[in-house]
Amino acid sequence: MRLARRRTSNHCIPVTKDGVSVCISASLLLFFEHHRCIEADLFTIMRPFPYKVDYNDHFETPEVAYRDILPLLDFVSGKSRVEHSIYDPYYCNGRFKTLMKELGFSNVIHECRDFYKDIDKNQVPNHDTLITNPPYSDQHKEKCLEFVLNQLRSKGRPFFVLMPNYVAAREYYRKLVEKVRTLYCTSVYA
Repeated sequence: MRLARRRTSNHCIPVTKDGVSVCISASLLLFFEHHRCIEADLFTIMRPFPYKVDYNDHFETPEVAYRDILPLLDFVSGKSRVEHSIYDPYYCNGRFKTLMKELGFSNVIHECRDFYKDIDKNQVPNHDTLITNPPYSDQHKEKCLEFVLNQLRSKGRPFFVLMPNYVAAREYYRKLVEKVRTLYCTSVYA
């Protein structure tokens, strides 16, 4: 299973695997080469999604970020890791489920679905805690915050959302959090 590459321009590189050819951006290919991603990751990220995607949004959260929140996850649920139901609505390439299982969580909901359609149709899976690193493009940050804060207010569901620091300075953030009595925000990384 070898990747064959042929550079044709600065913007697009044809990649062939098992007789299937696709054209990807040079910057994405360089990212994969730099991070020594396995070949399967390259083709997983290019598969069709049931929603519009921006390839700049498809960068998985590193395992260390999940390890850092483990004590908090254990604290907020009051359940064992086997019983604790965790949900990540933003699929990326599906690695979240594998990482969480490696950390002892067996009840992980992470599927390639349209999160916003699920919200509209009231089909969001039942879960104890939402953990996600939403896409930063378009209105994803705002929509995600609106959903998790509504869940916190109406159902008391805790959440862990990885966001850029600048979000806390945005007007939409202030409007959303002013309705919440207690909200803990922290920066794990400098």
